[in-house]
Amino acid sequence: MSAIVQVNFKHNMSENDLAAGALEWAENVKPDIAGLKWKIFLNAPDKKESTGIYLFESLDSAEAYANGDMVRAMEHSPDRSDISVRVSQVLEDASIAAGAPV
Repeated sequence: MSAIVQVNFKHNMSENDLAAGALEWAENVKPDIAGLKWKIFLNAPDKKESTGIYLFESLDSAEAYANGDMVRAMEHSPDRSDISVRVSQVLEDASIAAGAPV
């Protein structure tokens, strides 16, 4: 069963730097993450808050990412604060019926 990792954080980056970093991550980091199918990047510029929604092939791969080095590095970044990480199983039948790409 697939799973979602949701990472929320506040940041002090410019919109251009945030967008450039997201694109670099998508092009260079994503291919090396075991079990990751896709990621959605969300941003609330007026609040300087961002969210990453990651779909993983399994709960094990989602938990490995959530507890791994990349998230730990994010927690020590001077550009990010108030980081929260949530792992949830996907209710696949209902999600597919609702049009989700799982």
